[in-house]
Amino acid sequence: MSYTFSRRDFLKYSAMTAVAVAGAGLLTGCEIQDPNNPVIKKLGYGTTLGTTGGLLKSVDKDSTTGNGVFTFTVKNNSDAPLHMATPNERFVVKVLDKDGNSKWSNYFNLSIEAVLGEDGKAPDILPELPPRTVGEYKVHVPDYAGHAPNPEDTLEFTYIPNPAKSPQLRMTWKILGADLVKSNEGTGK
Repeated sequence: MSYTFSRRDFLKYSAMTAVAVAGAGLLTGCEIQDPNNPVIKKLGYGTTLGTTGGLLKSVDKDSTTGNGVFTFTVKNNSDAPLHMATPNERFVVKVLDKDGNSKWSNYFNLSIEAVLGEDGKAPDILPELPPRTVGEYKVHVPDYAGHAPNPEDTLEFTYIPNPAKSPQLRMTWKILGADLVKSNEGTGK
């Protein structure tokens, strides 16, 4: 029995393998993502980027101020503290139309506060989240209520863990406006 391949056989099997690998992604419906910029499509789901984890827990509108209030959980799995006191450098909020074009964005005049613990006290997680700690924050986005996404729009919430050293590394949540409406109907907000 001969185990030799001719050049023609090698090219034929190489082409078949390339087609099979390329087609596998289409058949499974998987979305190829950049591991340095994960994109999450559902509220309440999290992701990790290096030693940092993030979860966008809820999106609410404050009717008295017109601000958006984004409840965001961060897990610092590093041996160094994670600076959190500069929300204008770390968070960007956009509303995209059905074609993916930006309708509105805000990355300035943002404020951040630590979510109160069960004891009613603010945990010591600002200005820095200590190493190996999980912190929950409320990110206040001015003027969001007047520009919140319609059901056919998409909310894009981006967190940049280390803007000074790695501004290109980010976690992004892209949530359909229709899903936000359903989420708020369930909570009564």
